[in-house]
Amino acid sequence: MKEIAKSFNLSVAPRKPRFSGGFKTTTIVFSTDHESGVVGKLVVYSKGARLTVFKYLWLKFLWDQLTRQEYLLLISYPEAINNEKVFNYFRAINHIPKKIARRNLLRAERSLGLEESSRERYQGIKGLVVEIHYRLDSLPKPPKFSGYVKTPSSVGSKSRGGSSFLETTTDPDEVLKSLLEPLNWFQLLTVGTDSLPFEDLISSDEL
Repeated sequence: MKEIAKSFNLSVAPRKPRFSGGFKTTTIVFSTDHESGVVGKLVVYSKGARLTVFKYLWLKFLWDQLTRQEYLLLISYPEAINNEKVFNYFRAINHIPKKIARRNLLRAERSLGLEESSRERYQGIKGLVVEIHYRLDSLPKPPKFSGYVKTPSSVGSKSRGGSSFLETTTDPDEVLKSLLEPLNWFQLLTVGTDSLPFEDLISSDEL
């Protein structure tokens, strides 16, 4: 864990940032070692909230160059790992030039009516102050197993558990929509590098 922090030139988090004035603190897990019972966390001091810092890192990655600490923070954000657009952008730039992936990203966002990851947006947030450190915490001990296993019969017929979406929906179109695959961001981001035209990847229902 400390080796990772050292390789990214991270220092142990102080109690407050170097810059003056008010600040917000965000912690992001970057590594977990269950054998030693330790979790490594990035401690971020900034004048912006958690999502503001994420947007700053994402836009800087698109239009500028991240520091090693900033890159580690970006790829550790759950908002990056669990976001189809961001995750597939990382995939795409391993196959095609970043400039082409970025161009296709902006076209897709514009066509789908999404907030654009434009250079203008980056210029508007470029001055955000972000200070990144790390700390090591102990993992909480898991609760001891009592040996009791809850079965459906122990819940009873008066359970207040809600019904599933498919149980409460009778509209066939809604059921079908819920079963469709999500938008293929990887194809959208790599279009133009094969024979698939951009317009064929976005149906009229998605415009």
